[in-house]
Amino acid sequence: MGNLKQLFDLGNRYRFDNQNSMIDMNKFLDRSTTKKFIEIIMKENECNREDVIKVTGRGRGRKTLANLQFLIYCAMKLSDTFQLHVINNFIENEILVNRDIGGELYKDLCEAIDTLEDRKDKSNKFVYINVATIIRSEIFTISELNKFGNNKNIWNHATSEQYKRRITIESNIVNFIKVGMIKKFKDDENCLQDMLAIIFKL
Repeated sequence: MGNLKQLFDLGNRYRFDNQNSMIDMNKFLDRSTTKKFIEIIMKENECNREDVIKVTGRGRGRKTLANLQFLIYCAMKLSDTFQLHVINNFIENEILVNRDIGGELYKDLCEAIDTLEDRKDKSNKFVYINVATIIRSEIFTISELNKFGNNKNIWNHATSEQYKRRITIESNIVNFIKVGMIKKFKDDENCLQDMLAIIFKL
């Protein structure tokens, strides 16, 4: 199943670029036509509603997940061009899955940074931002950074390969910290700032 909110975020980007109004996901799910389509999927697949669309987690970890058929249906309603993009890229290259993995790994990365000797019991927001900015600068081209901006929203324009690269980099950083190869953020022989250049080559 894929993250439906992320699908809407990306689909609405297409709508915005084409000067079309945004479609609110919750209002879309309340439409009678949407509910009817969910019932059709349930009937044809002989499954429960939770097999088509479900909500998991709580608070900031709350996610609305949907199966492949419903994802394509939503993509079609958002934009015909976006629907084709979903079929060609999101499904075949598992971009939605990689977005989720990358997001979870970023949380692990932040938690790992909190364990560094010179960052324990400190406010590390600026460190998270600094590391994330460096990673994006490594993954995206200069023209992409200039066009979309070096901030978290640039991931809305990432390719499958760029998501996979992010997953590799972030998982390597977390593993290096966990095994003690990286002990500090800076001012150390093998600090995170210096080790990033090595990790980028892996």
